[in-house]
Amino acid sequence: MTITKHCIERFRERVTEAPVDFIYSFILEDLKNSILLYAIDGVEKRYINGLLYVVKENRVITLYLYRA
Repeated sequence: MTITKHCIERFRERVTEAPVDFIYSFILEDLKNSILLYAIDGVEKRYINGLLYVVKENRVITLYLYRA
């Protein structure tokens, strides 16, 4: 799984300014336990712990703070 630079930047803006290695590991672990909300045209929206991840072609594109 690839995590884009854009996604890392959004994590640092919206969640915490942790080191990149920590963020990468955190996101990968989060995605293992996330719930697939829906997928359209190959773009998945995955939710866990107040975060909505946008995943396309095995790449985490961005994330949003989200209340389900």
